[in-house]
Order: sequence, then C-alpha cells, then structure tokens
Amino acid sequence: MQSKHLLIGAAIAALLAAASTSAVAESAAERQLIEQGQYWQQRDSARATQAWNKLLLARPGSADALLGLGQLAVQAQQVAKAQSYLAQIKQLHPDHPDIALLEQDIALMGDGPSALLNQARILLRQDNPDEAVKLYKQLFNGRAPQGNLGVEYYTALGYSTNGWTEAVAGLERLRARSPNDPQIQLALANLRVLRDGTRMQGLRALVTLSRRPDIGGVATEQWRQVLTWLGAPPPPSTSQYFEEYLKANPDDDEIRQQYRAKRTASTGTASNARPAPVRVDPFDGHVKTGFDALQKADLPAAERAFSAALRLRPRNASVLGGLGLVKLRQEEYAQARDLLGQASALGDASQWKQALDSASYWDLVDKARTARQEDRLDDAAKLLEQALQIDAREPTAALELGRAYVDLQSPQDAERAYRNVLAREPGNLPALQGLVGVLASTNRGGEALDLIDSLSPELRERIDVGRLRAERSIAQGREADSRGDLDEARSYFEDAVSQSPNDPWLRLELARLLQRMDRHAEAVEVTDALLAGEPQPEALYVAALVRAEQQDWAGALELADRIPKASRTSDMKALQARASLQAGLAQAQALAQRGEQTQARAMLAPLVDLAGADAGSVSAIAAVYADVGDSVRARALLREALARERQPSAGLLLQYAGLLLRLGGSDADFANAMQSLRAMPLDAAQRRQHEDLQRGHGLRQAEALRQRGELALAYEALRPLLAAMPNDPLVLGALARMYVDAGNQGEAVRLYERILSRSPNDLDTLRAAGGAASAAGDLGTAERLFQRALQIAPDDPQTLAALGNIYRRQGRDSKALPLLRQAEARLQQQLTGGPKVPAPLHSAPGSTAVTGIPADNPFATWAKRGSVPAR
Repeated sequence: MQSKHLLIGAAIAALLAAASTSAVAESAAERQLIEQGQYWQQRDSARATQAWNKLLLARPGSADALLGLGQLAVQAQQVAKAQSYLAQIKQLHPDHPDIALLEQDIALMGDGPSALLNQARILLRQDNPDEAVKLYKQLFNGRAPQGNLGVEYYTALGYSTNGWTEAVAGLERLRARSPNDPQIQLALANLRVLRDGTRMQGLRALVTLSRRPDIGGVATEQWRQVLTWLGAPPPPSTSQYFEEYLKANPDDDEIRQQYRAKRTASTGTASNARPAPVRVDPFDGHVKTGFDALQKADLPAAERAFSAALRLRPRNASVLGGLGLVKLRQEEYAQARDLLGQASALGDASQWKQALDSASYWDLVDKARTARQEDRLDDAAKLLEQALQIDAREPTAALELGRAYVDLQSPQDAERAYRNVLAREPGNLPALQGLVGVLASTNRGGEALDLIDSLSPELRERIDVGRLRAERSIAQGREADSRGDLDEARSYFEDAVSQSPNDPWLRLELARLLQRMDRHAEAVEVTDALLAGEPQPEALYVAALVRAEQQDWAGALELADRIPKASRTSDMKALQARASLQAGLAQAQALAQRGEQTQARAMLAPLVDLAGADAGSVSAIAAVYADVGDSVRARALLREALARERQPSAGLLLQYAGLLLRLGGSDADFANAMQSLRAMPLDAAQRRQHEDLQRGHGLRQAEALRQRGELALAYEALRPLLAAMPNDPLVLGALARMYVDAGNQGEAVRLYERILSRSPNDLDTLRAAGGAASAAGDLGTAERLFQRALQIAPDDPQTLAALGNIYRRQGRDSKALPLLRQAEARLQQQLTGGPKVPAPLHSAPGSTAVTGIPADNPFATWAKRGSVPAR
C-alpha cells in the first residue's frame, strides 16, 4: 500500500514538473510579445496592435494586452473602443494598478482637456509654474496624476511656490510603480538638486543617469548646470563630482577653470552661499542627445530624444528637422517629408533642402508603387514623372516608370525610360532586364539577344547574363499567355527558370501560370524548390504568396513568420499580417462549426484590430460573428466598415446586404443597400449575387407572411420573383407551400413535380411532394415519391415513417410495421438530451380573409371558399 502511495506521489511530482516547464515556456513566449508591444507602443501603432492581439490569442484576457490596446485607442482618439478595453480590464483584473492610468487618459480625451493641457504647458514654458499648476489640477479633477503626464505635473509642481515637498512625494509614488523608468528618476534628481539638504543626493542620481544611452545627454547637461551653481572654487566636498565630470567630458574648459580656481577669503564665503534655485530646461539636452544618437545611427534613441524635445517646443525647426532625418532613415518617407517641410518653413530652408528632396523623391516613389498595385497606372506614371523632376540621376523612379509603362501597354515609353537609365549606367541590371523584356514582348527577340551578346566582357562578368536571357523568355511567355496559349507560355516560363534557377520571382511567374492551369500542387513544388537549407527572405515570401493564393493561410503564415524581421519589406509585413488574420479567422470558423462559440468569440476580438480598415477582412470577421450568434456585433462591424468608405465597393455592399438578409436585418437597411447596388456597375458574378439576394429577400418575406396565415400577402411578396424567375426551384417551392396551407394539395404536387423534373434527387422536395400527395389522398403518387426519397436516404426516419403510414392507410400492415419500427429506432439513435419531435413538413395556419388584394391573386378569397383553384 505504501509503495502504491509512493508511485502516485512520484507521478504527481512528474506531472507538476511537466506543467511547470510548460508554464515557463508559455511565460517566456508571452513575455516576448509583451516586450514587442511595449517597444512599438509609441513607435508604430500597427505593430503594437499586432503584438497585443497575438498575446490575447495566446492568453485571452491578458491585462498587458488589454491595457496596451486601450492606450492605442486613446492615441487614436477612439473613445468607445478605449472605454471597452477599460471595462474588460476592470472586469477581469479589478485590482490592476494601471487601471487608474487608462482612466486618466480616457478622461483627458477630447478638445476641452487638450486645450487646457496646452495652456498649462505654455505657462510652464513662460516660467509661470504657479499658474500652470492651477490648470493641471483642473485637468486632473481630484484624481492622483499617473504616468508621463504625472511626471510632467509633479515637475511643474516642484518649481512652484511651496510645491516641492508634494512634488517629490508624488514622483516617489510613481517611481514605486515604475522603478526602472528613467524619466521619473531624472525628474526626481532635478528637484532634489534645488534644495541644500538633498542636492548631493540629486547630484549622485544625475551622475548615474548620465551613463544611460537614452537620457544620458540630458542628465549630463543637468549635472553640468548644478556644478556651475557651486561657485569657484567649489566646496571640497563636491570634488568627486567635478573630477568625474571632467573625466567624462575632458574638453569642457569652463568647468575645469571653475574647479581649479584658487580659494580666497572672499570666494570662500561665496562658495558656501546657497545657489538660487534655477529651473533646468531639458530641451537642449534632448536635442543634443538626438543628434548624437543620429550620428551613431541609433535611430530609436534619436527618435525618443527628438520626440521629447518636440513635446517641449512643438515648432522648433531643429527638432522637426532632426526627427525628419530619423524618419528618412527609417524609410517613413511621408512623415519625413512633412517634418522636413515644417523645419524648412520655420528655419533655414537650405539646411534641410537635400534631405527634403530625398524624402519627397522617395515618398513619390512609394505612392507610385501603391498606385500601381491598385491598378491606378496613370496616377503612378504622373507621380514618377514628378520624382524624376526632383532627382533624375537616381534610377529607381525611372525603372518604376518603365514598369508602369509596360503595364500601360506603352512599350515605346517603357523603352525610353529604360534607355535613359542605361545611358547613365550601362551596367544597370534592372534596366537591362526591363529593356530586354520590352524588346522580346514586341517581337524583337533577335534584337534582345543582340543586346545581350553586345555587352562588354567587363559587364558580362558583373551582371547575370542568364537572368537577361530569362527575362527574354518571360516576356515571350507573357505574350503567349495574352493569346491564351497557356501551354506555350508554360514552356517559355520553364525555360526562364532554367536560365536563372535561383530567382524566386521567375518561379512565382511559373507558379501562378500553373495555378491558372489548375495544377496547384506543381505550383507549390516550383516555389518550394528554393526552401532547402537557409532560404533567402524572397524565396520564403514567394512560397508564402503561392500558399496564400491557394487559401492555405496556415502554410502561408508559417513561411512568412520564418522571414527574419530585419529583412521584411513592407509587402512581406503586409502578407504576414494578412496571413495572421486569415489563419485566425479560419481557426475561429472551425471553432464555431464545432459549436465552441465562446472560444470562437475570444479569437475574433483581436482579429478585428488586425483587420484594421480593410473592409473585406472586416466583413469576413462579421460573417463569423454571425455564425457564433452575435448578430449585433456582426452588424456593427459592417456598418463601421461602410462608414469608413467614402464610396463603398459593390463587393462590400453585397456582403452587407447578405448579412442583413441572413440575420433578419431591417428591410429599410436592406433596401438601401440594394438600391445603391442597382446604380453600380456589377460584373457577372456580382449580378448573380445581387439576384440571389433579391430572391432570398422575397422568399423570406413570403415565408414569414405564409407562416402567419396571410397567404394573399405572401403571394404578393412572391409575385416579382415568379415573374423574374418562373422556374426557380426555391420560388416554386415557396408557392407550393402556400397551396398546401390553403388546402390545394393537387396544385402543390404539380409544382413539386416541376421542381423534380429538373432536380429529381432533391430529397426535401421529394418528401414535401409526398406529404402533399398524401394529404390530397393520392396515396399511389405519395408512395412513389417516398420510395424515391428512401432510395436516396435509406435511414432517414421521416421518410421511413411517412412511407410506413402510407402503407398502413393502404391496409398493407406487413410492409408498414417494419418501416415504422425502423423509423422509431433511427429516431432514437439521433436523439440526444431528450426526445425531439421532427418538425412538420408544412404549417397549417388558420384561414384569414384579406382585402385590397389584386383580383388575379389566387389566394385573395381562399378563406371564403376553403380551397384555391389551380393556376
């Protein structure tokens, strides 16, 4: 017995150890996501949102993720969303210490608080801290200040009359919450150096902070300022601070002379005098730190420093220009152009001209690439022409212009663009590739080969001649593709891949052609050939693209995640985000289909933020919300998507109308959407979808009226569909059910037979027709119909029972009893959680007389006559 207990104890210990290891691994993964979210929180809201949503997927209800998303909503001025995250945090983590910070930030949203805060900051810059503090107190309205704004307030309070003690206590409270925050430590040090009793404590803190890479420049400036207060010569007790400073800053002759000054009787007295409190303006320190970091290519540190300086002086040319240079190096060209433009307007324009031209050039190139991706080719060409006017020597715009002209089917213009590049750079491979492609696509393949053969030996050594020959084959393949000769195009594309087998983009061309030929597995093999070993980022991206185009989102995400973050282009990042969204959506759909509605909802919440403003993704998420029974959220998402679009696309309107129809949305909303669609050009598939929606809406109205017994009105709702789609099985089925309810079973059977003539194996119609024939007393027809139904579904209990009852009414009990017993047994097998009675095939509402109905309505007088004539 004891050995048994020992075995059980050992087993429990092993399980606990395994669980502990798993928890540590999970915690490490979550910690990485938290660090990513915190890093991007003030730098890139999209990346921060992605990190927080991944954390929510890994740990639903995470306080860090909800707080991060709440702060991002505050930054975006999305009050309702921020309040929603706050409510979730309060419910799940009621004691979390950062709730107060989010509450404060939400309370300060809006124009009123923003204006009050700006006024307080202006007073502070005007060295009027007492009046500034009054406005800050109005802003906080009795709440304890939190976060960065709390640091700002307590700093102002420390310089106000009689506010020093309270300010230090407030900063100590904030430091207890965030002990590693350097801004809080710096603010405390700056206040402590103002008082005799705490000056050395503050000075020691500044010395320590000066060694930090983020605020070291500011702390050093403050340190130097305090040293200047100490007189010449300074008190002997401060020698170590001068020596440490001069060791770190040996070129500061002013401080050196102060430190080495000879002590005299007169200066001895002065040296002990208390220095007047001087408010240290950290602006210059931030600017110096920013440009020092920029020179060292430490872009994150430079951005932090310039952003801090910009908060102090929002219209300073040097700060705006410095931040513009950071954005330029980060390749965020639109922001760089805006910041450098402001710097030029406020200061010396010549100082920023070269950087502004560069930012403007690359911003135009970026916008042109976007326009080309969106098939706005004329816009792309105009933008690139503008870029060339800024800098004609940089080849990128000319190369992009050549590609745009190829897309515009203007080979002469494309050839001119490529030759202009080659005139300046004869060995420019992209220009050579583009020119070879243009020549080959205009039936000048021989000229393309001559161009390749004419390259000098030096150029042939420097460039990939095989890639040029491949470009010729690709151009010929595209020409064959445009003629519809896919086999010939494939031959050319395969030749191109053989000429340059390691080029992933050539393989993508071939893979896409194979996909259009329904050879999907071969398409994957073509791009996967480059994935062995340590594949290049482009190879992973191309392979992921092919999987995405085949809707294999899990496979696409796995490959996209393998691309090193430092190597990801904007397109690669976009694909990774799209694959994350679609893979999560697929998982949520699978959960919904399995009936796991709560888990599906938990997965959908972060996907909404991942989708952002992409209307197609939002509508897909809305559809899954409908699947899990959250119709309110589904409608709200699509309404928000529509509101964001100035001119909603036909696709989005069709999805919205479809969801309204599915959820039973208001007829007015549905009618408005359908009216908008009628005024839009629709392709063939969209027209079919529009017709399906019209039919679905008419059928829903007719069915609702039929079930209320209002058959005449139900027919009027169905009348437009009968005229437009007289042979549609769903429309005929709806009319047949009306005749059944009206007691005209013969007409119902005739209509069902019309449906079966086109769809002889439609089980529902066979059973409905059999039921109508049975009700009409035509047992032979009913038997025939139910026997056909039983051939299609031999174990269906409704069909077994119906046919058994037919046999019983015919007096053929020997055939009836086995079928009825079989039906009962099958029904019992299907029942879970208690007996369920199969729904009747048709409702049987009471008769209702209707007035004001057209005379040709077959149900206008059915209540008076008790039956309806055949049509």
